[in-house]
Amino acid sequence: MKPHLLLSLTLFLSATALAAQSHLFTWKADYVGQAYGWVVAGAGDVDADGFDDVITTMDYNRSQSTQGSGARVCSGRDGRVLFDIQMQGWGASAVCSAGDLDRDGHADVALVEYMPSIVQWELWVVSGKTPKRLRTTILNGAVSANALAPAGDVDKD
Repeated sequence: MKPHLLLSLTLFLSATALAAQSHLFTWKADYVGQAYGWVVAGAGDVDADGFDDVITTMDYNRSQSTQGSGARVCSGRDGRVLFDIQMQGWGASAVCSAGDLDRDGHADVALVEYMPSIVQWELWVVSGKTPKRLRTTILNGAVSANALAPAGDVDKD
């Protein structure tokens, strides 16, 4: 039998040389067996404190938690958890910053998840301020969606 591991995510501040890295934060899973930190991305300045924040995938073991799967946003200033995003299907397979789509001064985040009950992939955009879902887009014809990247202001509005 394999021992259960408590997964953790450690963020380092990188300087020009690899040897010159400084430890900033370590975030740990909530319980043994939780799939935490499989995908990590910059979230932009979600809490509008002047520091970029971090988003990571975070799946919940239903025997350990009443929540579904989702993602967690953590502060880049002090490392505290800003909020969790609970999703409905298999949880986030990709995460990234979405910029400030609703123009409220807080960076929003984007997530992709697979919905096995209806056999489709969904793209969620979640407000960094509230954190409520702003938009959901069905990714028709997608076989998988395991990567996201911010596109910037494509239409220059």
